Amino acid sequence: MAETKNPLKDKLNDDELDLSICNYADKDVPVKDIALLKRANKLDLSNNKLIGLPKTFATLTHLVKLDLSCNLIVELPTNFGELERLKHLDLYNNKNNPLSSQLAAAAGECLNPKECEQCARRVVQFMGRVKEHYDQERIRRQQHEKGSGGLSFVGKLNLVLLLTAVALVGGALYLQQRGGRAPSAGLPADLAGRAVDFSVRAFERVSELGTNTGDLLVKQTLAVWRWGGELATQIDLYLTHAFGESWHSTKAAAGNAGTALSRVSRRAGEQSLALLSYAVRRAWESAGPLWEAACDQAARLRQDAGPLLIQWTEAGWRALVDFWAAVQREAPGYAAAAWEVACRVAQGVWMMCSDGWEVVSTQVPVYASLAAERLTKLVASVTGG
Repeated sequence: MAETKNPLKDKLNDDELDLSICNYADKDVPVKDIALLKRANKLDLSNNKLIGLPKTFATLTHLVKLDLSCNLIVELPTNFGELERLKHLDLYNNKNNPLSSQLAAAAGECLNPKECEQCARRVVQFMGRVKEHYDQERIRRQQHEKGSGGLSFVGKLNLVLLLTAVALVGGALYLQQRGGRAPSAGLPADLAGRAVDFSVRAFERVSELGTNTGDLLVKQTLAVWRWGGELATQIDLYLTHAFGESWHSTKAAAGNAGTALSRVSRRAGEQSLALLSYAVRRAWESAGPLWEAACDQAARLRQDAGPLLIQWTEAGWRALVDFWAAVQREAPGYAAAAWEVACRVAQGVWMMCSDGWEVVSTQVPVYASLAAERLTKLVASVTGG
């Protein structure tokens, strides 16, 4: 059988594998073919369209030089720190890679060989810490799930029912003891026994009902979950058959977008919390002295203004009392004088009205006869009679 030729062998020059300008997109790096070339410890993936590297890239532990400049890389795989032999890493170069802020800070500038060597050392150490953090977080989640998953829903329901039954039995025993000492009139003698039997039967019935309901709920949930998984698998197969690599690229991009969104959300939350904490601390530092000064001023004002306010209140009360006493003392005299003046005014008005009426009653007939006489003469002169 003829040996299959490695398609990358023609691009190998001594110990350097040149895969630049090969239109590699997304995370489509031929890791398996590269791994077969053990002599290729220098890899050039510059001037492609890579947005990241696959997780299997960390198996290329023989690499000592890696050029990833002029791509679209945002993040590196969490196990990138396993490339402990890497001595030269070009991530930045002409700054075309939109690296995340943390990765960019770890990488630094890559404008000369010395900076690229420093970049390789810092990035490997940084990604090692990232992987360690992810491993610790995964272990913590697993321990938390084990700690919180001791009882199922049905188990918790049965525990509640058991405690309820114990409470009922305890109450029944108390009634029985109380009845044995001093039976109350009108209560059946076997009340405690009936209560115990009823609580036991109720517990058995509710426990059976809860178990059946829980089993049915679990079965229905698992059925819906299996149906959803089968439907998702069928849709994935259809889209893979219809669109091929484009669908794989879309899934990878969606996964990267979700990861980036989660990372950005977490970073934004941390920054918002830090900013809020800083703002509260600064506000307290600024407002604390002002608040203390205001409290001191209020205390001094209360001490200084208290006696003065009491004096003003007492003076106002005394003035009000004196005014009321003067009113009570002088009011009768003023009232009598006012009544006398009012009577005189009314009398004068009445006399004026009487004199006026007398003039009107005596003079009006005279003026009326004179006017009638003149009007008669005027009419006669006009008519010629």
